[in-house]
Parts: sequence; C-alpha cells; structure tokens
Amino acid sequence: MLAILLALMTQASPRLDEAALRSAVNLVSNCSFEAVDAAGMPIGWELNGAAADFRMANRNARHGSHSLLVVSTGSDAPAPFARQSMAITPGVEYVLTAWLRVDHTDGKPIAVVLRFLDGQNQDLATSRGEMLGGAGKWASVEVRAKAPAAATQAVVLVPSLTGAAEVAVDAISLRRADGKTIQREALSLSGLAVAYTQPDWIRVQWTSNAASHHVEWQPTKGKVPQQHADDVAEQTYSIVGLKPETQYRFRVVAAPSIFYDEAGKQVVPSKPSAAEIVASTTADEPRVWAGYRLQSSAPLGALPPGTSYPAIEGGGDRLYVAEIRDGAIYVSRIVPGKLAVEWTKVVVDREAGTWRGMTDLAWQEDKLWITWTARPTSGPDARQRQYVSVFDPATGERGKIVEIRPSRPAATTGPGGLAPREAQMWLTYLQSWTENGAERSEIAMAPLDADGDPGEPVHCDNCPSLRPDGPCVASFDGDLELLYTDRGGLGQRAGWEPLMWERFNGESFSGPRTLGGSGRCRYPKALSLGRVTLAVYMANARWTDFGERFYDVAVMKLGPGAGDIDTLNYADDMKYNANPDLTICKGTIYVVFTKLEHAPDDGQAPKSYGTYIGKIEQELEPSGG
Repeated sequence: MLAILLALMTQASPRLDEAALRSAVNLVSNCSFEAVDAAGMPIGWELNGAAADFRMANRNARHGSHSLLVVSTGSDAPAPFARQSMAITPGVEYVLTAWLRVDHTDGKPIAVVLRFLDGQNQDLATSRGEMLGGAGKWASVEVRAKAPAAATQAVVLVPSLTGAAEVAVDAISLRRADGKTIQREALSLSGLAVAYTQPDWIRVQWTSNAASHHVEWQPTKGKVPQQHADDVAEQTYSIVGLKPETQYRFRVVAAPSIFYDEAGKQVVPSKPSAAEIVASTTADEPRVWAGYRLQSSAPLGALPPGTSYPAIEGGGDRLYVAEIRDGAIYVSRIVPGKLAVEWTKVVVDREAGTWRGMTDLAWQEDKLWITWTARPTSGPDARQRQYVSVFDPATGERGKIVEIRPSRPAATTGPGGLAPREAQMWLTYLQSWTENGAERSEIAMAPLDADGDPGEPVHCDNCPSLRPDGPCVASFDGDLELLYTDRGGLGQRAGWEPLMWERFNGESFSGPRTLGGSGRCRYPKALSLGRVTLAVYMANARWTDFGERFYDVAVMKLGPGAGDIDTLNYADDMKYNANPDLTICKGTIYVVFTKLEHAPDDGQAPKSYGTYIGKIEQELEPSGG
C-alpha cells in the first residue's frame, strides 16, 4: 500500500521566491517551461495525455515568458498531467512548490503530487497537496515530505486533476528543506565487461553514477558505419542484430544529465566519462531443448522496422504473416525454409484516429481468417472492439469486416484468437467492463459462419480471479484448447500473472489448470502437435527488478492434458519482446514476435526492430502426432 500524506496547502503570500528556482538548489529541470522543443512543447517534461490536452501560454506567466496550460475534459480517460523524475538523497526532507492558476474547474480537487521511488521504480510514499485560491489568480502550492530510507528518486506530478479543469502551471521547484545546495558529483564509469554472448547479440554491463548512458558499437573490420543507442538508463545493455563469429568494439559513455535553469538556459553539471572493450559473437549453433532444435531468430524483413503485433499461420506449402504498421494490417506470403518473402499486401487500410493491434490468423479451406483489436484514439465513446474478416490469398480479395459486439452494456471486446473445430471456425475474445469501480473481464467463445458473423457465444467463468486476459485458442484432439492469463494472480500475490489452460468441446469448458510461471506471463499462443502442445508467451520473470521494461519470449511444452510442463526462454536478450505467435509448415515450427526497446521515460514511442522470425525443428516425433 502506498503511504498517502495530505499536506496542508496555503496561499499565505503571492510572492514568488526567485531563489528557490535557481539551479543551485532546485532539482527540477526547465522549472518555468522556458526551454521548448521544435514543436513548442517544454523540454525535460513527460506529458501524459493527448496532444490536445497541453499547450504553451506565452502571456501572464507567473515566471518568465511561458507557462504550461493543462486541459482535462473530466471524461473516463485518465486526466492529463506533466511529470518529471530526479535523483534524491534518502532520509532528507524535501519541499515541492508549484504555482497554479485555475482558469476553469467543475469544483473537483486540483493538486500537485510528490512521489518517492526505490531503485526498481516501485512506489514508497506519495505526498499530495490541494490547491486553495481564487479562480484566475496564481497561487502557490507547497508539499513537504521526507524521503524514505530506500528512496533513490522523486517524481513531481503537476497538476493532479480529478474532474474537468483548465489549469496553468509554472515556477516549480523541489529543494532540500534544510536549504543546502545540490552537490552534483563528477560522472564516473568503470567495469565495462561482456555479461552475455550469443551469435546475434551481446550484452555489456558496467558500473556508473550517471542516470543516462550512450552506447556505441561497430565491427573492428570492414567499413560498417558505427551505430549507437542514446538515453540508456540501466547499467547494462543488449546490442542486437549482430553477425555470428564477428568481432565488435563497444563504447559506453556516462552521459551528463542536461539540465535547464529557470531562464531556460542549458546547464551541463559535469563532463562525460567513457570506457570501451572488444568482444566477439559466437557461432550460430542451434540450441537443443525437450526434443527440439531451436534456431536463432532474425528480422523477417517483409516490411521496414517499426511493425508490431505479428501473427503467423501455415497454409498449404506457404507461411502467412500478418503485421501492423501505421495502423494498417499487412499480410505477407513467405516461402518456408529460406523464409523468402513472395509478396506483401494491405488487407485492412489505415483509418485515421484508430489504433489497431493484437492480430491472430487461422487457415481453413484455402482461406486465411484474421482477427484484430481496434479502438478510437479519442472521442466520447473510445471503446475497444474485436474484428474478424476472411482473406483469399489466391485472389487478394478480403471479405467484409465483422465487429464483435459485447453482450453487456458499456463493455468492450478484444483481444482474441481463432481456431477451427470440426470444419467450424471459432473465435475466442475478451469482454471487459467496470463494475463497482473495479475492472472485470470474462472470456467468450463464439462460432463463426462463412462470412465471419458470430453465433451465440459461450462464456467461460472459470478463471480464479476477475481478470482473465489475452485468450488464445488452438485445435486439440477434436476439441479446442484455451490458454489465457490470470491478471489477478489467482488472487494470491501482486506481480504474478500465471497462464491458465482449459479444454472446450463446443458447448462447455473442462475447468482451468494452472500452468504456472513466475512473474507476468502474457498473451500466449498455442500449437497442438498431436497430444503435445507448444505455447509461446511474453514472460518477465527474469526481469522483475525492472518492472515491465523487459520481456522474454518463452516457449512451453505441454504433455497430454497440459501436463509434463517444460519451459525455455526463447528470446531473452533484455529487450521488450512482445506478442509472439507460432505455427507449423512442412514439419518445421516457426515463431514470430516483435522486438522493441522499452518505452523511454519521455513518453515517446519505443524503438521497434520490427518482426523477428525463428525456427524450431522437431528432433523427436511427438507421441500421438
């Protein structure tokens, strides 16, 4: 539980303490919003909300020339706010001061928030102060709080809104209550070494007192251009996309934190520190596991990097891969073996103002079935829906798009998956709603006719908690098998999201089995191989100290009836490996997933390496297959 402290806010004096804003004592960078980027928005602040929720005001600022205007409509969408984090000293009392001007409000509380986090970005304590003062007038808000012993950083959040409001913020400071100046120590970096080596990636690690690092790499031979990664917060980094048995030079720089003072001028507190090493990748040898040979994955290359939410399906003697890029859904036909791309076609055009994701594919009677999740990015009714369509690869024609509507009022649908049973295509999907202020969800299974229109759904209410998520379905021994995530962790502990398995005979469910898995296990996909099932899913059990910044792709082998479980981390390179899928074609199993960097703290979209594809060859014939 968070420790919540309601601090007393006053408007004791309209006087602005200029000394509190100076960089010698103030930890807040660009505290008066004077430094702006090319788009005219403040540098160093993470703006959480839609672009329309923020604008810069260049008149009537409390300090300097600019203030930030934040607008909340009071809708169901999260209220917008500006956020900045900074390193602090544990055990020290801090004072947060912010100036706010309320231009419009529906009367609900308006506040500022000071949070203390530990080294794993976990909340330790939160202090909140509410606004007092008349409309249209600048008023100061002050919060005092002592940093807990385990705290390493503070987060300033302005403003904290609970209703409809239009609020200007300016002149924000976070300083020590004892008045001492900030000691910005010289940067140091040492101990650069190789932590892990693979044929196509190397992870390096180091020790540093910097909050951000710059990583460079280049082959020691040839004329390959140098590549780099900026703003690496961790003291370890994986360089992917390397060539096997190749020597590289790696250089890591402890980058100085760029700080902007109260006038918007850049302050560089210290010089950078750097180190470099030379290391080689290993030979590309397949891994052997549970009767399978696992080949290294590589970029698919059907589309440029930047794609997401891949799905793969074998049809005839070809592979079909769906990917989403800029909101459009593409399908590529792939020749197995060498993975040559024959063609790539747009199946669903981009629609402005609409997000799409979470694709799945199924093959039946020379047709490719496709399902995806979509929702408007803004608007009064931005509800999520699941959609289904049928694509004919021979003609390039796509059938109608069918919207899967919920059976509950005000509920959403999606994500979901497809699989045939006895010549009947079935769709599983999630139905979610809010009940008594809490999120609820349930899984539905619906038969589809030849056009994709759903029949009467069968609801699965077997999940031990109220939060099943990410269901998938696969053909299994004449029936269907359902896998999903229990976001409620069986109601036992936070941060645990195990996989669940059930069998469906077209009318009812067998009851759940817990497949286990530590940490968060999300968005599984399954492939039945006789009485053996292979499943792939997102897993962060190895990276729980980093929250949700990194995910592996794990592969799980299930014996008959989801027994005899064996699991291996398939993609474990300390990246955000997301949304895996798998299929079989001409005796070889293929796995696809998206590889991304974790989302940066500045609110920008994470770097995407695009769709990766790998092979799993069966060394032993599965029993019953």
